Amino acid sequence: MCLAVVSGDDGAVKNAGTVALGDRTRVRAISIEDGGVTLEVLSHGESDPMCCPSELRVWTYAVTGGELIRTGDELVGTVEPEEP
Repeated sequence: MCLAVVSGDDGAVKNAGTVALGDRTRVRAISIEDGGVTLEVLSHGESDPMCCPSELRVWTYAVTGGELIRTGDELVGTVEPEEP
């Protein structure tokens, strides 16, 4: 899964930056504020099976120099893994 940020310039849409989030990361919420993107995601802890991420995290991103850069990664809790 990827996160892509696009912008409009004189009616043309261009890619401002793209970043891979991981193939099993689950996005729960997304918001855009002050030129940045905030995601609430479920991601994998060290002992999580590939099917069942348990870490609830908040990732923040900013577009810098034509790239999408992660500027924050906060663990805000855990959830019980779902049964596969």
